[in-house]
Amino acid sequence: PIDDTTEIGRFLVKLDTFEKNPPTSGITAILLPSVELWTGYHGNIVNDSIANMFPSGWTKIKLEDSEAHSPNPRNRLNTDNPQFCHIAAHGNQYGTYTHNGIHVLTSSDIPFLTNSLPFILNSIACYSGDFDEYNDCFAERLITNTDSGAIGVIMNSRYGLGTPPTMGPSEQLDTAFYHMICRKESLWIGVAHAGSKEHFANPIWCGSTWHYCGTELNLFGDPEMYMYLKAPSSLNASYPGNIPTGQQSFTVTVTDNKAPVEDALVCCYKVNEVHETGWTDASGQTTLTINPQTGGEMYVTASAFNYLPFEGSSTIGIAEEESNIANVSVWINSTIIRDKITINYALNCESHLEVTLYNAIGSVVGKVFRGQISGKGSVSWDARWLPSGIYFARIEHQKTEIRRLVLIR
Repeated sequence: PIDDTTEIGRFLVKLDTFEKNPPTSGITAILLPSVELWTGYHGNIVNDSIANMFPSGWTKIKLEDSEAHSPNPRNRLNTDNPQFCHIAAHGNQYGTYTHNGIHVLTSSDIPFLTNSLPFILNSIACYSGDFDEYNDCFAERLITNTDSGAIGVIMNSRYGLGTPPTMGPSEQLDTAFYHMICRKESLWIGVAHAGSKEHFANPIWCGSTWHYCGTELNLFGDPEMYMYLKAPSSLNASYPGNIPTGQQSFTVTVTDNKAPVEDALVCCYKVNEVHETGWTDASGQTTLTINPQTGGEMYVTASAFNYLPFEGSSTIGIAEEESNIANVSVWINSTIIRDKITINYALNCESHLEVTLYNAIGSVVGKVFRGQISGKGSVSWDARWLPSGIYFARIEHQKTEIRRLVLIR
């Protein structure tokens, strides 16, 4: 659903908030607006089934009939900050409605969303995810047209189909999505979405109505994004803070500050030199084989379900046999930039460094740095005057490297 660099920036900021610094007040809440779908058959049937999936302690905000009319769902998204929202209503490419056209949540509500926790929304509504026939359908706008709104949306690109008086394919697929989260604890949104379809693989691939519903239900967002079943705790990781260059074993121990954390994903990364991952065992440990070639910083991260990710680094020294080489390592700590660009360096002798910033069409924006550097340090460049968007930093020292940066306001 991304069309330009501004939308990329919005999505990355929301993803960063959801994964690293989520407001916890609504983490364990789900909003459930529903209306009458057909005469004598109500959307509260599927919403009640979804609500029953969640464990005790969760807040289930049910809005039915007139309570589900706009602006009530929008207002509850703003005030309650729920992590999830499921809408049982009719729809089109502009939003969700009652059977006689009264708004439930539509594109006209999006400019007024102020929720601090980006939400995950799915719906049985028809056409609300019709990304291929319309320019920015409702699902896309929820993600890209606001700094608030949704971080993940699962909606139909064509019809949502029901079989009253029992739940039809669209309702059962949405219920299976929450079954994957709450009962199977599949907390990657892409895995939960795929698992809901896998649960009904036989009817989907046998054709007819199920095949239609299963293949036109799409995820808008990052399929590897973690979701939460409870308010997340913090992770801590211990590892060597200083290491030499060359091949070696690197052990990381992950805890929650009280006990070891099993099945945490650990990643060690240094641009063009190291990219190794491993899962922690019952003692919270994993040992990776790394082979950094130059001095500088190696990023160390750890992530696990229902935890906030850990982000750190280890300093790589320069091996003694390299002492006569003008070895310089230059890196940028974050590719998401807000106010300034900071270039870090570590070297064993004086060296020339030149960093030039380009915009997305290749025009020079400015000279970040040009001069001699030595030792370990950093240089910063004020980027507050630049508009949001994609930029490229050309770093020239002993070799030339290009780094893509996203500037966000």
